[in-house]
Amino acid sequence: LEEQKKTLLAELEQMSQELVNKSEEYKCRVLERQSLLDSVIAEIQEKRDQPAVEFLKDVGRILSSCEAAKVPIPEPVSPELQRSIESLSEKCQQVVDIVDTFR
Repeated sequence: LEEQKKTLLAELEQMSQELVNKSEEYKCRVLERQSLLDSVIAEIQEKRDQPAVEFLKDVGRILSSCEAAKVPIPEPVSPELQRSIESLSEKCQQVVDIVDTFR
């Protein structure tokens, strides 16, 4: 029983670390995009005082920068990780059931 507990805790720790890593990766991507958007906003603010013709010459490039700065939609939990979590949950329930029989 103690061995099962250690195994389950190790699996849980690994899955937890995977989720933390994915969360950190997403957070970094969002911060990068935020920085890019801040740059685009600053550029637009600088150009707003220019004549309309000058501003319109750069519109295509500015729109491309805006497109590149879109915040990524977070990926759903991977099917593999979902299965692992479900499997771990089932194993935990089995251990709980076994412990209950000894009470």
